[in-house]
Amino acid sequence: MEKPFSCETPFSCQTCGKKFTQLGALKAHTRCHTGERPFSCQTCGKSFTQVGALNAHKRTHTGETPFSCQTCGKCFSQLGHLNVHRRVHKEERLFSCGICGQSFTAGHWAFAHQKNLSSIKDDKN
Repeated sequence: MEKPFSCETPFSCQTCGKKFTQLGALKAHTRCHTGERPFSCQTCGKSFTQVGALNAHKRTHTGETPFSCQTCGKCFSQLGHLNVHRRVHKEERLFSCGICGQSFTAGHWAFAHQKNLSSIKDDKN
């Protein structure tokens, strides 16, 4: 019999207090405090705290791009990258420049833009 969904968070990190619904998620989180990285890439030796991060990394070596955009067909190695890309089609611009107000679909693009504007401003002074 399948357990019903629960919002309870009975597992707490002893270091930072963050709460989790599953013991496995707490154990994985704890590695960010201990520095333990038990999952290693056989190709380059880079190590990770979670097996999912290792699997995503392996695709950088294989070139595998299993996630494709249903709108334009563009392919991605990570689901998160596809999700950010989808905002282009929806014209979702969730991140704004604090200097000029221009908006972007991804936070890292807004950050890079703002950094560039700041360096231009510094050069003029």
